[in-house]
Amino acid sequence: MADLRIEDYPVQIQLLKHGEETEAPNAGQVLVDSGPYQSVSGFKIVKVLIAAQDSVPDYEVAHRDPTNTIDLEVAMIAAGSMPGQWSAYFGASQGDHFVVRTRSAGTAGKFYQASIFVGG
Repeated sequence: MADLRIEDYPVQIQLLKHGEETEAPNAGQVLVDSGPYQSVSGFKIVKVLIAAQDSVPDYEVAHRDPTNTIDLEVAMIAAGSMPGQWSAYFGASQGDHFVVRTRSAGTAGKFYQASIFVGG
């Protein structure tokens, strides 16, 4: 795994997932899901990259339980800061999921894609 420097803190990437390119996603649509996180529990840095053809939708990153049915923590990403990159710290346990989803609908005919990096 490669080292990724986030805010002058060297982090070992433990998980990297790229989402599918999505056209005009609905509100609440998941753009990328980390799948079950298989690492030691503790605080993790979650870095999100969002590529979009506009800056209309709001996004959120959700830290979810191992069954991927309950949000444990949610952080909102304002539309004005995307497309671009964003990062935050979450407490995570083995098997937890991280997802990036839209809070509002995307624009018709526009494409969106998200990637998620988890390290600690």
